[in-house]
Amino acid sequence: VEAQETLGKLLDNWKRATIDCTYADVPRELLEQKNKELLLEKASTFALFDKSVSVESCKTTNRIVRDYLGVTGKGPLVGMEKKLKRGLDFLDDVDDLDTYVAELESFSQAYSKA
Repeated sequence: VEAQETLGKLLDNWKRATIDCTYADVPRELLEQKNKELLLEKASTFALFDKSVSVESCKTTNRIVRDYLGVTGKGPLVGMEKKLKRGLDFLDDVDDLDTYVAELESFSQAYSKA
């Protein structure tokens, strides 16, 4: 139930979790050789460059999703693979066992790619 709620929260906040707008692009002309003196001057007084000339950029990221899934060693679903393997102890039917093992292997492969 906890894992389901956690994944529900992730899906509800998918856009916020997968888009990072903390980047700033500096206009290419500011980096041209002719502006080197100005750039050096701004860097010494404005901590790298005058941020008023930068443009905010957004990039997709999987960092928060990986945290949610626990593949980074933190987050609500850490150890999910081990918990799923414990489910093997509760299966009696051989057909169910084969199906469960096949699905567990599929999950493990997808999880390792996350």
